Amino acid sequence: MSTRDVTARLRELEQILSRASDAFATLRDEGSDGSDARRLPAERIRRLTLLLRSYTDGQDDAVAPVAVRMLLDEYAMAVARLRATTRTEADRLGEAAATLDVCQKLLWRERKLASKEARRQGEVAATEDTPPVELAMMAGWSRSYGTPRESAAALRFARYRRFTAPHLMRWLEGLEVVIVPGEQVSQAVYVSGLFEPCTAVVLRALLREGDTFVDVGANVGLLTMLAARWVGRSGLVVSVEPSSREFARLQQNLAHNALDNVRPLQAALGSHDGTARLRIADARHGGHNTLRDRFVHETAHEIRTEAVPLMRLDDHLAAVGVRRVRVIKIDVEGSEPDVLAGATGVLERDRPVIILAVDAEASEPGQEGRLSLENRLRSLGYVLVAIDAETPMLRRIDDFTAPAENFLAAPPEVAAQLARQVPIAGLNDGT
Repeated sequence: MSTRDVTARLRELEQILSRASDAFATLRDEGSDGSDARRLPAERIRRLTLLLRSYTDGQDDAVAPVAVRMLLDEYAMAVARLRATTRTEADRLGEAAATLDVCQKLLWRERKLASKEARRQGEVAATEDTPPVELAMMAGWSRSYGTPRESAAALRFARYRRFTAPHLMRWLEGLEVVIVPGEQVSQAVYVSGLFEPCTAVVLRALLREGDTFVDVGANVGLLTMLAARWVGRSGLVVSVEPSSREFARLQQNLAHNALDNVRPLQAALGSHDGTARLRIADARHGGHNTLRDRFVHETAHEIRTEAVPLMRLDDHLAAVGVRRVRVIKIDVEGSEPDVLAGATGVLERDRPVIILAVDAEASEPGQEGRLSLENRLRSLGYVLVAIDAETPMLRRIDDFTAPAENFLAAPPEVAAQLARQVPIAGLNDGT
């Protein structure tokens, strides 16, 4: 099927869905109860139509097929629930869904071919082997951001510093990641072969086949990719990243590894819907983009700002039909309280495990953002755990003032289950 054929069939689908949207609007207007059950599907179809138009106009040829397919599934359920289409139109909808599958596979293939061509042209260097490491708790992993002293790491650091173009590196779980010169995260991954290994070990222990993982502040998608492997094809990863630069890298990593169980979203999450101004850090400090007035880390400096969509996590999960969440990771450079404020529904319904990055400034005594986080999680009856990368170990804590790679908040019964795989000091040993 040629790209022209795909585009033509997508435009036909857009017309079908536009008519269906009108039908939903009519049902909504005629509904006597005025309930959200009639209003919400119409909103979903409106979003789907906009996505389709963006895709067919060539504005977003990478992530749109995934997002469209996702919303199309939700649309099909809405059709069945409200019985708003004829059997003939439902059949055409099924055909359109199949077309989108073909289109998505075509795009994945084109991306992989483009990646191979980029390597041939020297834009992306040949694949590098990862250091001979396995995923395990590692003491002092954060030192990979600096200048390592251990000989093997120092050799890889010296090699990394000579890079003048992106490299592909074989990684964990059969994945390949794009390593970019002059970037902190790429350096740490290339030198150590891992990314936040203590947190990754915990995440691996928590996730099961078929689970849903939400990665808020996904950056270039390193934990997203690992989680996509661990939840399997029957599972789902929702990966959220507002920065256009990092989101493009996220898309690149997903496309290269053909991870079609990931639903990427370019947006910021908060306590309300709207638009936010994102401060973009220099390329070396790409993990420090922030919605706050200043960067958490003084070494980062602003190169520009971007207007980004702002939405509540509850609303996004409802719109895409996610029904149960196992784990949410939140690393949003100081905006964690706002993300939780917009996730009240999923927190109370699913009681997911929360993995949190809390910056050093927020860990100071009396800091309001930290206190609001702790109070909200305590109100849910959650146990608080520090993921200590220096020891390395997990330990029960009373608040988020302790130094840690990240923090964990979980229902007591889940924390007890986790402790059987990754011991948690102070949870059941009296220490």
